[in-house]
Amino acid sequence: MPNFSDGAASESDSVVTNAGRRLTRLYILALSTVALLSLGAQWLIQWQLGAGESDSRVINVAGRQRMLSQRLAKAALRIDSRDLTMSAFADDPHTQEELSETLGEWSDSHLALQHGDKSVGLPGNSSAEIERLFAKIEPHYNLMREAAEELIGDSDTLARSAAVATIQEHEREFLSGMDAIVTQFVAEAERRVSQLRRLEYAILALTLLVLLAEGLIVFRPAVNRIERTVERLASLSQRLQAAKEQAERASTAKTRFLANVSHELRTPMTAVLGMTELARGTDDSVERDNYLAIVEEAGECLLGLLNDLIDIARIDADRLTLKIDTFDPLSPVSRTIRLMSRAAEDNQITLQSIEPEVPPPLLLGDQERLVQVLLNLTSNAIKATARGGVEIRCSGTPIDTHSFRLTYEVIDSGIGIAEVDRERIFETFTQVETADGSRSGGAGLGLAICRRIIDAMGGEIQLKSELNHGTRVTFAVTLPIAPAKVIRSPSQNPSSPSRPLNLLVVEDTEVNQVLLRKSLEKAGHRVTLTDDGESACEAYMLDRFDAVIIDLQLPGIDGAETANHLRKISLAAGEGPPPMVCLTAYAEPTIASSHALTFDAYLTKPIRREVLLATLDDFTFQAAGIRRIEDIDPDLLAELTEVFLATAPALIHELKVAVDAGDRGKTGVLSHKLLGQLPYFDAAELLNSVQKLESAASRHDTELSVLPADIWSEFDDLLSKLRASASMPSKN
Repeated sequence: MPNFSDGAASESDSVVTNAGRRLTRLYILALSTVALLSLGAQWLIQWQLGAGESDSRVINVAGRQRMLSQRLAKAALRIDSRDLTMSAFADDPHTQEELSETLGEWSDSHLALQHGDKSVGLPGNSSAEIERLFAKIEPHYNLMREAAEELIGDSDTLARSAAVATIQEHEREFLSGMDAIVTQFVAEAERRVSQLRRLEYAILALTLLVLLAEGLIVFRPAVNRIERTVERLASLSQRLQAAKEQAERASTAKTRFLANVSHELRTPMTAVLGMTELARGTDDSVERDNYLAIVEEAGECLLGLLNDLIDIARIDADRLTLKIDTFDPLSPVSRTIRLMSRAAEDNQITLQSIEPEVPPPLLLGDQERLVQVLLNLTSNAIKATARGGVEIRCSGTPIDTHSFRLTYEVIDSGIGIAEVDRERIFETFTQVETADGSRSGGAGLGLAICRRIIDAMGGEIQLKSELNHGTRVTFAVTLPIAPAKVIRSPSQNPSSPSRPLNLLVVEDTEVNQVLLRKSLEKAGHRVTLTDDGESACEAYMLDRFDAVIIDLQLPGIDGAETANHLRKISLAAGEGPPPMVCLTAYAEPTIASSHALTFDAYLTKPIRREVLLATLDDFTFQAAGIRRIEDIDPDLLAELTEVFLATAPALIHELKVAVDAGDRGKTGVLSHKLLGQLPYFDAAELLNSVQKLESAASRHDTELSVLPADIWSEFDDLLSKLRASASMPSKN
């Protein structure tokens, strides 16, 4: 069932909360901006109304000033009339009062237009052009004003006539100037109105832009987030429903599995117990042998079931290991034919293999796991086939010079598989019913194991079937091509080489140095030991060697680079380089593939003496996983123990310091050194811990702190045990 962790949910909720807060802040900011713009627009409108009223007053006063100048001129004309004698004027207070009032209003208006008058709402902030126009008419204004004052005073007839003439003379210029001033006032007022209107349009456009941005930045993401949340909730609901259904199916499958396992265990156990009892009760040797054969067959059935259970448990715990070895791709087919031919004969069907026209090259992979997959598929095919036969085909295609795509097919003419069962059949504890409603037997683990083995190899498995027309199961894996020199079985007498060889051994670990030197010298070979690439090159230039054995991971220049340097030295001397054998604690096939052109053979630690000697005899290839060496000479083991006790404590201390400091590079190098030494001693758990530590050091997404907490105490226990076995006092 899928695990919807609280941590993931909490992180998702935090992201949603932060996004919501951000959208809320943006929404408030947008609303505030719109409000400020609206307030600004209202203020602008009010200011515009005030400015409009002020402009209207100015224009009205300016027009009235023109009218007052005309009234002043008319009053002066009446005074100059022939019908109005001086004595009559003096006795006409109305005319004198009118002239005086007109002159006062005219003078006040003239000053207010220029300098402002708050009592009548005139601002007095005239533009430079207005001031220029007023300055232009100022002389006329002054002369007219002085003439009017002369008329109002007690002057004689001639003086008054002259004053009237002065007013009439300058009235036209004054009126013309006032017309220009009024026109300028109107133009400036219209210009201000136009500017204010443009500003209003700008505020309106800015408001619309803010609203548009609010829609794009706030509302649209909010709507999209709501839609995604709804979709996520719907998806989560679907996943929960699917998980519930899957859990229910798993529960049903496990219940059926327990019933199947119980049945599968009881059936052969019944045979074992029954036949054992019968064998004890008979004196006929032939009859007893038949009973025991049945017991053996039942035992093999039990063993197969237990192996399947162990395999599925290992796979579920990610502990499935692949043993990498050189193999012929046709070998799994021939082995499967040989092992399943009896079952095919009992079912009265044919079982045959179809080999490719061009044999595939030798490859690096786990042959036993491939045989296990083929046996499972072939067994199922034989059970499902009542007429016809079963074919096993092998083919492949080179991908490049280092890798090969290997394909196997198991084809039967049986009852076929319904479409609804074709994917489900690869699930654990699953069996498919036949047409008559029966099941094929077994615990329902075989095909699940097949798929997971192929997945572990990085391959893929496919099933094509049609009811009543048979089934074709195809699986393909990509594997490295083995180096040119292929391995043969170790010689029956590895201690007797075909001829003594002069060997250069480049190994930086003291334990492995002793092991290699003793093993090779005991076989009659001459050994020169160096512990790094530089000293190896120096020794290589001083002697001729029949072969070179090089550890892949060396201090300074590594093993591959050292091998290339040695080849260059030979080529510079006009000689062909000797065969070079690679030693490493890595068991991955990619290591062998990547160095296939550098080395002539490839061996993994721990070093088995018979394989090493067989390799030197004909440079065969073998890659094996790290495991303990048990068949080692006691005297050699004692010497290895002594060397290990002398060198390991300092190495372990350096490793601990590197781990505490988080130094991945040094941790990887030191772990690799220990991996080359520990397999010679009884320390399986410690070896596994060091392997995990080396893996963590090589992966930047894994903390070094994932190593087992008791690894250092395991080192102490091993050292104490070795000191006790060597009768050495423990050192604190």
